[in-house]
Amino acid sequence: MINNKMKKLKIIGMSSEDYPGGRIDSFEIELLKESPHHSHLIPSFLDLGFPKEIVLDKLDRIIQEMEYMFIYGSPKIKAYVDVAGGILLIRFDTSFPRRKIIDTMNKYFEFPK
Repeated sequence: MINNKMKKLKIIGMSSEDYPGGRIDSFEIELLKESPHHSHLIPSFLDLGFPKEIVLDKLDRIIQEMEYMFIYGSPKIKAYVDVAGGILLIRFDTSFPRRKIIDTMNKYFEFPK
């Protein structure tokens, strides 16, 4: 869980697109230089069922090396994660109910007003 004193990263854009048997939920998140991103990203991915060892390894490399990566969680959720120009893009390919994704993201990130 995120530390209550820690500022949530802001979601600056989002979209959702259904396809037969699933959905793509995309989130653009502004990365702040003074904020430790791991404390926001890791718990959100773990809450969605991604394996801890994969999340720790891959998210660390994405943030440090500013590259993109595909992360397999389960047959019900996969993620494409990209960092460029201070923006983190997360695309979940999922069959989870949309509410589960939104509720999880809301725990760790600030939605646009």
